[in-house]
Amino acid sequence: MSVRFVNETEARGVTGGSPEEAVAILRSAGVDQVVLTKGSDGALLGMGTDIHHIPAVETQVIDA
Repeated sequence: MSVRFVNETEARGVTGGSPEEAVAILRSAGVDQVVLTKGSDGALLGMGTDIHHIPAVETQVIDA
């Protein structure tokens, strides 16, 4: 099983497409599961023919 983690910038650079298109392109290239991180917008998870949006968890930033 292959799993590929990419952020939006990496995905756009490699595929030239939107985040959803990038997940589909990487899946069609043989990657079993794609996780595309979108910062405060969460992430996309591509498995099989499905693409799921995983929302980001709101947190409080504390400067240590």
